[in-house]
Formats: sequence, C-alpha cells, structure tokens
Amino acid sequence: MVNDLVKLNSDITVSSSPHPFKDANRIDFYVEGTTLLEILESIQPDALLRKQAHIFLNDELIAERLWSAVCPNAGDFVYISVVPGKGGGGKNPVKALGTIAVIAIAAHFGGPLGLQIGAKTGFFLSANAAVAVGKAVIGGVGMLALNMLSPPARASSPTLPALSGSADRGSPTLFIEGARNSAQPYGTIPVVLGVHKSVPPLGGLTSTEIVGGEQHLRMLVVWGYGRLKIEDIKIGNTPIANFDDVEVETKEGVAADTAMSLYPDQITEDRFSVTLDFATSWVQKTTAINTDEISVDIIWQEGLTGYNSDGTNSRVQSQFKIEYREQGSAPWLTPTFTASTAPNATITGSNIGIWDTETRAVRHGFRWTVASRGTYEVRVQRSVADVSDNTVFDLATWTVLRSINNDSPINFPHPLAMTAIKVKASNQLNGVIENLSATVSSYVKDWDGTNWTEAVSSNPASLFRAVLQHNAYIKNVADSRLDLETIQAFHDYCSTNGFEFNMIRDYKSSLWDTISDICAVARAAPVDFDGKWSVVIDQQKTIPRQHFTPRNSWDFGAEKMFVDVPHGFKSRFANKDKDYQQDELIIYDDGFDATNATEFEQLDGIGITDSDHLWKFGRFHIAGIRLRPERYKFNVDFEYLVARKGDLILISQDVLLVGIAQGRITALQTDGSGDVTGVTVDETLTMESAKDYGVSIRTVNDVAIVKTIVLNVGDQTTIVFDTVIPKLDKPRVGDLISFGLAGSESLECILLDIETNNDISATLTASAHSTAIFTSDTGTIPAFDSKLTAAATLPTVEIENIRTDESVLIRGGGDTLITRVSITFAPPANRFNARIRAQIRSTGIGSDFKDADVLFSSQTEVILGSVSDGASYDIRLQWISDDFFVNGDFSFANNTLVIGQTDPPDPLSNMTISVFGGNALIRWDTPPDLDVRFGGVVKFRHSHETVSASASWSESVSIGTTAKGADLIATLPLKPGTYLARVFDKGGRPSTVTKIDTKQASVLAFAAATNVTEETAFTGIHTNTIAVDSVLKLIGTTLFDDIADVDLVADIDSEGGVVSSGVYDFASNIDLSTVTKTRLTTDLNVVVTNVFDLIDGRLTNIDTWESFDGDVSGEADARVQVRSTDDDPTGSPTWTAWNNLDSAEFNARAYDFRVNLTSENSSFNPVISKLQVNSEELA
Repeated sequence: MVNDLVKLNSDITVSSSPHPFKDANRIDFYVEGTTLLEILESIQPDALLRKQAHIFLNDELIAERLWSAVCPNAGDFVYISVVPGKGGGGKNPVKALGTIAVIAIAAHFGGPLGLQIGAKTGFFLSANAAVAVGKAVIGGVGMLALNMLSPPARASSPTLPALSGSADRGSPTLFIEGARNSAQPYGTIPVVLGVHKSVPPLGGLTSTEIVGGEQHLRMLVVWGYGRLKIEDIKIGNTPIANFDDVEVETKEGVAADTAMSLYPDQITEDRFSVTLDFATSWVQKTTAINTDEISVDIIWQEGLTGYNSDGTNSRVQSQFKIEYREQGSAPWLTPTFTASTAPNATITGSNIGIWDTETRAVRHGFRWTVASRGTYEVRVQRSVADVSDNTVFDLATWTVLRSINNDSPINFPHPLAMTAIKVKASNQLNGVIENLSATVSSYVKDWDGTNWTEAVSSNPASLFRAVLQHNAYIKNVADSRLDLETIQAFHDYCSTNGFEFNMIRDYKSSLWDTISDICAVARAAPVDFDGKWSVVIDQQKTIPRQHFTPRNSWDFGAEKMFVDVPHGFKSRFANKDKDYQQDELIIYDDGFDATNATEFEQLDGIGITDSDHLWKFGRFHIAGIRLRPERYKFNVDFEYLVARKGDLILISQDVLLVGIAQGRITALQTDGSGDVTGVTVDETLTMESAKDYGVSIRTVNDVAIVKTIVLNVGDQTTIVFDTVIPKLDKPRVGDLISFGLAGSESLECILLDIETNNDISATLTASAHSTAIFTSDTGTIPAFDSKLTAAATLPTVEIENIRTDESVLIRGGGDTLITRVSITFAPPANRFNARIRAQIRSTGIGSDFKDADVLFSSQTEVILGSVSDGASYDIRLQWISDDFFVNGDFSFANNTLVIGQTDPPDPLSNMTISVFGGNALIRWDTPPDLDVRFGGVVKFRHSHETVSASASWSESVSIGTTAKGADLIATLPLKPGTYLARVFDKGGRPSTVTKIDTKQASVLAFAAATNVTEETAFTGIHTNTIAVDSVLKLIGTTLFDDIADVDLVADIDSEGGVVSSGVYDFASNIDLSTVTKTRLTTDLNVVVTNVFDLIDGRLTNIDTWESFDGDVSGEADARVQVRSTDDDPTGSPTWTAWNNLDSAEFNARAYDFRVNLTSENSSFNPVISKLQVNSEELA
C-alpha cells in the first residue's frame, strides 16, 4: 500500500467503507500487482465482515469468486463497501452502496458514485452574534439541490440510484431496455407526458383459444390515462403489421370509447394435461366463480389418423363426451354447440365425434354459454373403447378449461388508452407475448400563441398545466387557479429554447414532484403566487425587485459550499434517436474533453430525450456549481410582500463585505433644473485614493438606481454623483443607500425561497444571480465573482518551536504522566481578536484532519494533548476570528514525532560520596526528568577499580538496594573501588553512567585476618555454572548431544545462550575458632559479555567500542552471599540465612560463602575472573 497522501499516476485508487454500521470512509492507494482480495484483507481484517463486501472495479461489480484472481491496473478506481445483508433478501447492492458513498469520492475523484450527497457543516458566530457564516463540503450535484432555483429532477428506477434520496419511485420505463408486459393488479396507471416509447402493463390475463383447429392468442394492454396517440406498435423489434392473421384494436382513451371487441371479457384459464382414455371414465374440473361461458380445449398431440397396409393414411374418428352442471347440483347437462363453437365436429346428444387424417397435432376447442352466472363442474370422457392397434393414433388430451366472465376486463372511472390484439399462434410466435411496445404521445391543451387547443405536445408548460388538470389526480385545478399568463410565457420560452419533457410516470409520484420534474428540464420551478399555480424561470433578469441592507433586514447568514467542480457530468437519458434506449452523454466543463477529464459526477436527464437539450441542461448545472457556491439567509419585515420567489434582489451587508457602508438618505443636493447631483446620508462614508466608488439606491417605489461618485478622499456624509439623476427619477429622503467600491456596492441575487414567520416577518433565502449561467450553453463559463470588497485578512501562523519531550510532560492521577505537544509561534502583528485553531491527524494513513485536544492556548503558544509516545502526527495551525469571514491560511508541522517519555533520562548530576558509620552515603541533585521522579529508579553497582575512569557498568556488580527516582540519597556498603549509578525512567530506559571513586575509611580499627580466594580453579560446587579458562560463568542451555555439527559451534560452553541463573558454592570458608568481631569485604572482577557478539561480526571502528568483551546493555550480575554460625563448622552447626555481602561487620565464629550468577537475557553471561572475600578482625 502507498501511504503518501498525494495520489500517483501509477497508483490504484481505493475508496472504501469498511464497516456496515459506520459511515467512515477511507481513501488508499495501492501499487500494481495487488489482487482485489489482498486489498480487501488489508482494509477489513475481520473475515466475517469481509463476507459482506461488494467490490466495484471502474464501476463494474466484480463477482466474489474472481477477487483472488483480479489485479487492477495503474490508474484504476476500486470501490469497496461492506453492507449488511449481502447475499439474501433480494437487496440491491448498488442501492446500498449509494447510501454509503462518501464525500471523499465526489470531492477528490468524482467516481461513479459522485451523485450521493454528504455534508459536513460548521458555523462560526460573528462578533455581535447576529450573523452566522457557515462552510459546507458537499458534492456538486448535491449543491444544486440547495443553491439552484430549479434543481435537477429527483427520480429513480431499479437501474438508477436515487438522485436525492427519494424512495419508492421505481419506474419500469424510465429506461426501456429489459421491460416486459406483465400483469400489475392494483398497480399504478401510467401517465404519459410528452412522447415516449412504452412497454405497457397488461390490462387482463393473456389467453388462448382454438377456433377451427387453429390456436389464437388474445392480449390486452393499458398505455395509460387517455387521451393518447399510439403509434408504431411492435412485438419485439418487429412491427405488428408484419405478422400474419393479426387483429389490432386500439382505444385512445376518450369518454366516447366503446367496449373492446377483441378482448371484451374477463377470461381465466386453467391449464393442465389430462389424457382421455375409456378405462379412466370421466375427468372432472371446476370453473372459476362468476362464469358466464365455458371453453374446453382438446388436443391430439400425435395426430388423428390411421395407417393402411400400403402406408397411406386412413380417416379415423375420436369420440368423447362433455357434460357440465352447476357446482353441487344434479343432473349433468349436455352443452349446446353451434358450428362456430364446435366446428368440424359430429354431435349426437352428448357424444362428440372428430374425424381426421392429420399426422400433426390436432386441436379443437368447444365453447358454450351457461344458463346463469355461477361456478360449474365440467367433465370429459372418451366414449369408445381404447384402441390397441398401433396403426391407429387417436389419443386425446384435455389441456385447457376456460372460465369466461362477460364483464369488461377493465374497471376504472376514467378513460384509458388501451390496445387489444388477436393473433394466430404459429411459427411466427413462440409462447406468450411479453415485449409489445409502441410510441405513445399525450394529447394536452397546448398554447398556439393565441388559444389553448388540444394537441400532442412535449412543451413543459403544456404538460405543467395538463398535470394540474389531469384525471390522475383527485383534485383537478380549475383554470381560475392557474396563472395562465405566466404559463403561456413559459410555453414561449420553452419553444424558443427547444426544451421538452418526455416521460412515462408509471410509479407513485406526488403532484409536486411531477410538476417540479417537468419544470426542471426547462430551468424553472413551480410556485404559488397569490393562490394561483405558476412557474418561475431561472433566467437573466435586469430589474431588481428589492434591495436589502442591514437597515431593513437582520439575522443575516451566509453559507458557502466548497466543492471540487467536476470535469464533467455523465448523463444517462432515454435517447429518442435510438428508439428510446438508454444512452449516455458526457458533458464537459470548460477546458476539459475526453483526453484530460478524470473527475465526473452523475447527472441524469430525467424527462429529457434529446441530446442537444441534455447538453444545455448539463452545461447550465455545471455553471450553477461554479457560479452559485454561496447561499444567503436573512429576516425581513413586511417588505417581503413585494418580492416573489425567483425575483432579482440586491444585497448589501457588512458581514459579506458587500458594500462598505449602508444607510438612508437625509438630504438631496440638486441643480437649478431639479436634477439630483448628490445626497447626504446618515452614515460616515470613507474613501481612499486611487479607488472608484459607487452607490446603489432603492427608492420607495422599489426602483434601483446605481451611480458612480466623485472621489473625495477621507470621511464625509455628503457625496457627489459623476452624473446627475434626472428629476423624474430622483430618490427621496429616507430611501436606502449602499456605498462601496464601484461594481461591488451591492450583490445581485436570485430569491430562492420565502418562509413566512408567525409575525409579519419572513426568512428569505437567496443565491448569486450570476448572469453567465444563462449563456453557459453558448459560451465559456467565467470564474465566480462574489462581489466581496477586499479587506484585511488574518495572517498565516509563524511556527517558531515544537517540543514533545519530557520538558512538556505533566503529572496525571497517581504517578501517571501525560504526554503533550507544545508549539510556540509569533503573535499576530495586529491582534484582530484572533485565536489559534489546531488540527491534527496521524501521519501517513490518509485520514482527515480533526480538531486537536487543546489543553492550553495563548497568542504565542498552544499545548496539545491526546497524543501517544513514539507516534508521528501532522499538525496544522491557523488564526481564526469572529471578526473575519475568512480564516487565515494553515501552517503545517508534518511528521512531528512525539518523543514524550521515549528519550533516555539524564544521568545523575553532582553525585558525591561520604563515609558515615562504616557506610558510603551517596548524594545527588534532583533528576530533571518527570518520568524519573515519578516511577523511575536509580541502580548502583561497584567496581574494584580504584580509578573511576577505568570502571565500567559491564565490569561491575550490584551493590546495595535500588533507590526511587525521587530520592536524593542512598546508603551503600563501604568498600574500596568505584561506585557506579545509573538512572532508569518509568519505561525502563537507562541513562548514561555516573561514577565516583573513594578509598575505604574505617570507623573502627580492624586488622587483616584471613582471605578466601576461589580463582582461578573455582573448585567449589557448581550449580548451572562452569569454570573454563580460569573464569567462572553460567553454563549454556544446549546439551552437547543436541549439537548437530560441533565444528560450527563458536563457543561450546554457551551454545544456544546461557541459563538464567546459577550458583557457585565456595570451596573454602573461614573458621576463626572463636566468636570474633569481623569485617567481611568482597573483591570481584566481573565482565558481562554477549556470547553471540563475535569480533568478526563487528563492522564499526574499534575505537568506538565501549566494551571490547561484549555489549554493555545486558542485564547480568554476580552477588556474593554469606551465612555465619557460632558453632564448629565441621560438626553440626546452625547456620544463619544467606545474605548478600558487599562489606559488612559480623560477630561470629565461621562463615560460608557462595556467589549467585543471574542473567535477564540468554545472550549475556556474567564472567568472573576474580572471586575473593577478605576478613578483618577488630584490633
């Protein structure tokens, strides 16, 4: 896996949601040669959760069986989502993925799931807490739903993820491929809007019947609410007129339509296969309820014929009986047949005879009318004995029982457009028809420039009116409640621009959603003006309706959407030029084409069937993403009554820095003609040299006047216009005025929404007008100009120093220590009411920055907590202030290593030694490290070397007890040589060694007595020890018999490492004959050696070796122990317990000695070359 945060061209991009119940998303990069399974295992180590994974490679779902074999190529995009319930319940994984998709994809890669919206919003209050300014991160298409007057349609289908989270809106015909004619009892009746290809639902069950030995198929389909024009009916891709013996009957769905003649009844078919033989007697079946007519089909599958001896066919008769009766009654009745209901049959009473010489299958149907509607029992019997002659073929099979109800198959209160067909089943058809289609068009009231007349139309304005007055909706809207004047203008606008809406609404959809989708394709939105249904068009406007400033509005808020504008849209649509099959058009932003575009979002053309129209649609919305990133909300009083949704308004707000000052006119300056030359206002207006200024005035008549003014550097309340305002257009005292840099004194906005409050006020929502949006489909889209007036900005943080070591540790509860990070920086040149923001993330894992745990903050330092020792972090700082809309730029301290308690501690300082009562008193200064004072220790060792420079930690032995890290004194046995001290912090990390040497001093006078010397023979008792080459050491762990090749052993005595402990009992002891006051002092030479550290294995300069014989870091030791007795040691003495011996005074007769060798690591062995105990008696 590649840990860099910047994607390389040679990388595989992997976006994943590893957990089904957490929305955390991650972006990783992998190199070529990695399989999909290996990628999944590294992202989700839990095998159970991996079973719930779906993997897409470049928008293609990869089967699980291929994961271990598929290796993505460089530049490929892999999306992995772990979702609950995989593999059961008929869930759609694409839909599940859609709801988990995260903003990182849309923001950085614009992958196939770019449609989904995810937002993170933070709000920062202004200095007076009256204005909220927000920042939002959102996908481009998601932003359109918030900032556009006419956002894209919200539709979905089984093959199209929802554009904006709408549910339960699947459409079988949104995209036509794969659609089938199917029965949908109690389903949604389609509403055809415009022109579209339709694969309609069945109006009744498809049935068959046999007439004159020929089998015919009858079917009924419902195109939708009438009136519709039905053209180009096809079965599959073949026009229905190309089929033989086909009858077609179509009703457009008007009140005058008569009943269907080709499908007048409700028919229920019971299909089975029962052989009729004489031995079985009667075969009985029961009809459906409410039966008016009954039909029976009998087939001779092997033909009905006989063969003569010369091989010619002979005529054969098959005889059978059909009887019926009302269910549960008697007697059985004989049907009455006519020549049309039982053709080619000889009927005698209830006996029916069929003659034929046909060698192919023979079919006959028999239909009759019952006396009254009801449920009937029907039975059929072969009436002559079975024939065993193999030259006669007359085996009959009963295959169908039909129950026919003479009521209309459709029971609906409104006229429906339908088609019934009757077609002969032959080689041209195989089975039931499932793919009948046609091009259908809606008749609506269409504006012809003078009148509304009924015609086929796809104009969104005509369809807007049609839906509001459609039979599909319970409450038809009367003409009096339609803003017909505006709708007519909308019609002209759509005709001029070539905007059409073509769609079949065959799913549940609200009235509002339907008319919103219609309007969306024409850059419009439905509105209610003065109780009338109307539309507002997102088109260029030149006359502002209102001007809002802090004088006539309050609680102003702004939100800016920070989006990565996609390089283009991938737009699916039903292409009318390709028989309404699903097609895709890629619509590029300026500067991009197929050679360089890599970041896309999905924007489907719902209701659009023309590629030129779709291109205009996509360009318009790309411009919307780029030019309307900001949205404004504010409250106004009753003045909102003047404005309507979609109106052009002007905004001047200090919080936006749009305009420098706002106020009201207090006096007019006029010339002799009465023309206005200037005004006096109730605010101080400040002008600077070399700048152009202007004003925007909103009169009481809601007329906007924009004028440039004469530069007058300094502060003033009276200004002079460059050109006069004519007397007839002059403003009045009290009119609102906005002052600012020329061209930026006010912001042109489109009013998106008016939300009335409980009082006479309202909350208005607006977005930038941005006139270039309206020419985006004919020219280049310019950069967004927010009209913000330039102002002072917050500086960038100047980081000076970062500390992460023990110097910034603090003590927590008990002896716990808290690791912190201290960052110092230069204070801002101007205070700006600024404070520092700190954010942090772990280095190298690609996670997002999060707000740090700030423990302390000032104008020069910030201290961060919640960090771990030894970890590396990316840290960034920025200045923020309630007085500024835009924060300062971030300063970065990437890959900051937190030392914490990981540094070795400082050695003891100012260590001294003094003698007191036969002991050595060791003193030192307070250790500076907090992790030594709390949880650390100080250990001591002793070397026989009398010059401290010659002593080393590895060539010494432990002495005395370990001191606590907070201690400042230790009492040790007094003996000649050098004392060595080493600090260990709370984590066990050692400092360097501090040494001090001394000569032994006596409080009491002692004289030399007896010495015990064990070297070099070491002839005492060995337990896990061995004497080799005049030294004593621990034995190895490997037995000689276990060594495979002795020639390969470097040290036979320590092969495999050494044991952890051993004991050597001295060969000699001391017997003073009587109980005597005695001082015993040990004298040892010990070297700790690494048994695996060979000369040949060292590659560094020999002058740099701290120890020639072995590594000094090994913890191994040798401690002499003593026990004493007042008895004769050669008898049965009573010995004391063993005690460690360094230098001590005793009062006993005899002494026994041993040495304990220990090693904490099998690599290190304490090697003793000198082992003596000296005794001195009291003089």
